[in-house]
Amino acid sequence: MVSRLSAKKIFWALIYAALPHVDCHLHDVIKGLDVSSGGTVIIMSRNNLLSSDDAGLSWKLLATPHQIYRSERNEIIMSPAFDEDGVVFYGGEYLSKDGGENWQVIKASRRGRWSNISCAKTHKDGIAFHPRYNHEIPDDRRRMVMMATSSENITTEIWVSDDIGLEFRKLNLSPSVRNTLEEGKCPMLATMGKVTYLVTQSMAMFGTVDFGESWSVVLLAQATEEMVMQFQVDQTSAQAGHEADKLLLVTKNKVYQVKPSIKTQFPLEFSIPTRVPIILPQRSPDHPTNKDATRLENSCAKTHKDGIAFHPHYNHEIPEKRRKMVMVATASKNTTTSIWVSEDIGLEFRKLNQALKASRSGRRSLNISCAKTHKDGIAFHPHYNHEIPEKRRKMVMVATVSENARTEIWVSDDIGLEFRKLNLSPSVRNTLEEGKCPMLATMGKVTYLVTQSMAMFGTVDFGESWKEVLPAQANMEMVMQVQVDFNTLLLVTKNKVYQVKPRVKSEFPLKFSSPTRVPIVVLDGIPDPQINVVSTHRGPGEESSTFISRTRCPTEEVCQDTSNDNVITSHNTTGRTWGTSEIKDWFALDRSGHPASHWKIPEFTDIKGVTGTPRVYIGTYSGIYRSDDSGDSWLELDTIANG
Repeated sequence: MVSRLSAKKIFWALIYAALPHVDCHLHDVIKGLDVSSGGTVIIMSRNNLLSSDDAGLSWKLLATPHQIYRSERNEIIMSPAFDEDGVVFYGGEYLSKDGGENWQVIKASRRGRWSNISCAKTHKDGIAFHPRYNHEIPDDRRRMVMMATSSENITTEIWVSDDIGLEFRKLNLSPSVRNTLEEGKCPMLATMGKVTYLVTQSMAMFGTVDFGESWSVVLLAQATEEMVMQFQVDQTSAQAGHEADKLLLVTKNKVYQVKPSIKTQFPLEFSIPTRVPIILPQRSPDHPTNKDATRLENSCAKTHKDGIAFHPHYNHEIPEKRRKMVMVATASKNTTTSIWVSEDIGLEFRKLNQALKASRSGRRSLNISCAKTHKDGIAFHPHYNHEIPEKRRKMVMVATVSENARTEIWVSDDIGLEFRKLNLSPSVRNTLEEGKCPMLATMGKVTYLVTQSMAMFGTVDFGESWKEVLPAQANMEMVMQVQVDFNTLLLVTKNKVYQVKPRVKSEFPLKFSSPTRVPIVVLDGIPDPQINVVSTHRGPGEESSTFISRTRCPTEEVCQDTSNDNVITSHNTTGRTWGTSEIKDWFALDRSGHPASHWKIPEFTDIKGVTGTPRVYIGTYSGIYRSDDSGDSWLELDTIANG
């Protein structure tokens, strides 16, 4: 327990009790946090450094290397072998080898103190440890540390220490690396497997297997406006006894997963990895990544999944037969709709010369295709990619609509080159609303059509005949998206997501059992939440979790309403589903029950778990919280306020 400040704390407790409405309430403000593999927690709360080795039940006051100011943010970074060597870095400027009891200033060889600012001052990815730092064979360990430094008008540098961080030497970087380092912008570092990676804010990535003596390109800088803010190893990719093999690149609104692969080790060469966006609730539109970005500005995939399609052999079971080809549609007002194809996994696209045609009408428009801005405006035949080539049916269905024109459903028998209009029965046609796009989705043997009023029909002969699955709903909710989720359909409205599991009662004649709409998610209706902190955690056995904290009011100047800020949590790595812990419910009140705020630091500062356990810690401006169930519930820990 903290004992040296007990009298002072009692004094302030009396002050706070007497003045419950003062701005500075009795709560912790976490400005730095890290957790060792053995479960030791070190935090910076207000002006104190504290540690706990019993899951936050009691705390010990540590020495502070310098005077800590109220708004100052200094990152705490523990070594991978902290439970053995006690090495911890503070603010990228100080080092302790006894768990924070004593501190030493980090020095640069032959130059004394740093001439610029350590990127590890406020970012964990400003430091990386040697792949063999904590090798199971003591004689094979390499207690080496890499650090990035940067400041305005000073060249960005990478440094390496051979003595556990006491003294650093500057690396002599090759022009290919140096030219990508931007002045005044911190690069990011991470070690995964045998490789240490360096990433710039423009998403250029390099790898080294000799800890910085030489580097090879992994990923070229991306010609987009996205800027990488965080870089880390995706611990959820460590499955079935294997080490993690994926990295996470975090931008303002998105999280990308990258899986680097070494092509040859001598000389070191990497295969070009693909950036795979992790689908988040209310994620921001994707931006094109090829060098001719302006040509794809109006991609239909910008806001809808059905604006893009992959080659039928994209993931063929025989590697030699795979075709890593991608097709994208683009369209905008007063601009011709175009179809583009990429043969290099989306790095560069070429425009196809064919235009979509309606049969017997040449180039006459198919009205306005609902696939212009919605993935569910198009559906593919259930046998489109049948495992037996002879049974494949390369047929496509499209919905069209425009103001004051009838809504129509069209089918193509030649992979979309020419479409014929379906002759719909009155029961279907009467539910189609003028000027409102219906939605299409194929699941199993059935293709489904859903109207915005939630009427649903199914067909097993790709549109020749339809049967009702669900009647239109007498409520004000309007369906905006339809998509397949394994063996269920998701109907997305403005604020809710419904799960529907249709079941064929009889196929001849086609009949469906009445399904139930099950609400699974309640959305808050506010777009583009800004990502604050991302963390992945490897729990017991095969369990893993991804945590993403999101904020919409990051500063006092923007607004003072943080009630919609949240931490979303997913416990699955494929087909992710997300749970939400709202800041107003968990993290926004101090122990007096008053709103807590500390506008000069983020609402969420750190999220870190104890590997192999369900225990996770989160640092916030209102205190430190612990979860013993992988983030499904949280308990506030007492540090300064009690004891």
